[in-house]
Amino acid sequence: MKEDEARAASMLSSCVSDMCAVWAADEVQQMLAEQNLWLENQAGFYLDDLERICDAEYVPTTNDILRVRVYNPSSVSPKMHVIEGEAPFPWAFASLTVYKMKLTSLTSDRAPWAQFFDNVDSLLFLIPMSAFDEIDEENDGNINRLEKCLHHWRSVCGNKLLSRVRFAAYLNKIDILARKLQSGKQFGEYMSCYRDQPNDVESTLLYISRKVKEIHKAESPHRRELQLYRICTADLKDATTIMHGRKLLIH
Repeated sequence: MKEDEARAASMLSSCVSDMCAVWAADEVQQMLAEQNLWLENQAGFYLDDLERICDAEYVPTTNDILRVRVYNPSSVSPKMHVIEGEAPFPWAFASLTVYKMKLTSLTSDRAPWAQFFDNVDSLLFLIPMSAFDEIDEENDGNINRLEKCLHHWRSVCGNKLLSRVRFAAYLNKIDILARKLQSGKQFGEYMSCYRDQPNDVESTLLYISRKVKEIHKAESPHRRELQLYRICTADLKDATTIMHGRKLLIH
């Protein structure tokens, strides 16, 4: 196995200049833009760091690890146990068990995921701000992923099984949102209610923040506090923000 790893590392090292040239080529970037493919929005994106990663002495950093995802077709990801103060989570305030849930169904009023939320004390909801121009193929291509996420948020807020659960919402991937807007993407072209408003990061974040708060207030079975954050999960400081938010929810 070590010989295979060494051979693979040697091959990557010998090809790194060619890979960097292909990735940096204007023709490649133009083709990706025309196809609306934003590879930096995908799990395990490292093309901007090829030289560092293909180095023979490369050792993954904490941020590298944060950007990796394990493929899981199930609605529920394997649970993760976090021990207070244990590396690489020195910011963990207590021992806890974390479950990650992917909400998918948008065509039914039923919430098939609700049965998994038994004995839950807090819910952290991630809203991908960069997904405003990404069409959701699961729903006949007539809704973008950000709108779909807000639909799920409405369903979660109004679910009576979660009426006693504390909520925190995270406006996620704002770095990718910024790159898309700077490239000329118009937020209002994909979010119809946002037409004729400023096409900058701060304005779009304020708009979605208001929507999230309005939905939470209107749909919640009773009045409850909502904590709202802006983050990029592929960053250790923002991962700390997520867990700190959970600490505030519980304490």
